[in-house]
Amino acid sequence: MATMRRPNVLFVVLDTARAATVFGDDAEAVAPRLAEFADSGIRFTNATANAPWTLPSHASMFTGWRPSDHVAHAGRKDYDAGDHSLPARLGRMGYRTAAFSNNPWISPSFGFEGFEEFSPCWKLFLEGADLASIAKIEARSDQLRELASELLSPSAPKTVANALYMQFLRETYDSGARRTVRRMKTWFRSREGDRPFFAFANFMEPHLAYDPPERFQREFLTDDQIARAETINQDAWAHITGADERTDAEFEILTGIYKAEIRYLDHRLGQLFDFLDESGELDDTAVVVVGDHGENVGDHGLMDHQYCLYDTLVHVPLIVSLPSEDRRVTCEDAVELRDLYPTVLSLAGIDPAALDAPTSRNVLADGEDVGSDREFAVSEYLHPQPEIDAVRDRYDEVPNDISTFDRALRAVRTPAWKFIEGTDRTEELYDLTADPAESRNLAAERPDIADRLRERAREELGPLDYRAGGETDIEAGTKRQLEELGYL
Repeated sequence: MATMRRPNVLFVVLDTARAATVFGDDAEAVAPRLAEFADSGIRFTNATANAPWTLPSHASMFTGWRPSDHVAHAGRKDYDAGDHSLPARLGRMGYRTAAFSNNPWISPSFGFEGFEEFSPCWKLFLEGADLASIAKIEARSDQLRELASELLSPSAPKTVANALYMQFLRETYDSGARRTVRRMKTWFRSREGDRPFFAFANFMEPHLAYDPPERFQREFLTDDQIARAETINQDAWAHITGADERTDAEFEILTGIYKAEIRYLDHRLGQLFDFLDESGELDDTAVVVVGDHGENVGDHGLMDHQYCLYDTLVHVPLIVSLPSEDRRVTCEDAVELRDLYPTVLSLAGIDPAALDAPTSRNVLADGEDVGSDREFAVSEYLHPQPEIDAVRDRYDEVPNDISTFDRALRAVRTPAWKFIEGTDRTEELYDLTADPAESRNLAAERPDIADRLRERAREELGPLDYRAGGETDIEAGTKRQLEELGYL
């Protein structure tokens, strides 16, 4: 492979997309454009997220560090990579950097700085307070107090417009993909000069709540199922606590809607790729498409993407396409998402050996070989999110014992085996070849493998700790939005 010089980079995150769905047996039905894209690029079939939810996973991709190094987790949300971050480094190399985020975690408020331009796609205007619905504040006095405070500020008109947009318009059609692709096209058209770009986009399809346009639901559900879908409670914590559990039939419907979300996002990404192709940008652009984490849709008795490190959450799709190349490569090596940090920087001409991320790997080394020399990939879950007491407080009755989720976890994954240990002294071992659903714990039957993976993890990472930490102050509107998404 000839060494590339300063290509553009498009970095697309499919928030909550799991590998088993995007790369599954029905991949061409679920994500036909991504399947086509993967067939002409490099498909990484054993890519592992370093964390099972958005904030720490993105922090690892943007720094090359593991969660235990960058310490962004549920108990400590004040992640700040400073000049080390991916966009900051690329900016110093002359790249024009822009972010289009649909997830409030991925914002300057939580340390994701360094972009020249940042578009919070959950807002109508960049200016103005980040309000969710003031009407959802329970106490009328608090409603009036907050409203008065915002209306007296210079940005009051845009604050009100943002609030109305968030409450009544933002999710009337989708979770932001249509608007985001439109904003990205406008940004691409407005570019001047010959500076290469780094464009990052986080798309919230297929994050809960699932509600894709009906024509995409019809590709996976019957009319009766679509009608029933509207009555299904998608509150993940109600299911986990036993306050309102889902049936198998309901999870079958939710799985269909989840696939429809990905199918819809695939449609929007196809429009973006076509635009870049027709405008000639794609010939000079390296494209990364990745899931930041997966999703439990009834798997392991869980919903959403918390409280475990099973492959449903940490085995994610990863596709890389290099400009003007038709690689058609499938890489089965163990790859961690933090490896994207040195990989992208190497495309821009930085020597990965010079980076302050010594244990991450450039998975696009010169030559025909791609991948890494990792024996295993590691995922970490350092603190439960949301807090177990917060979940209990949300419901009048909690029939299930959810105290078992109050723990930290670490997983070691090879292409063949998966070992999970918790601070509650639990250990699990799964044969991923014979049991990809991770349903039979072999830790007692195969102590030799469990001991080897445990020892290697502790040699590299040290002891597993339950990480505590102070809460970061979160702006009221952003906090309520994160609550609506199930994070708090």
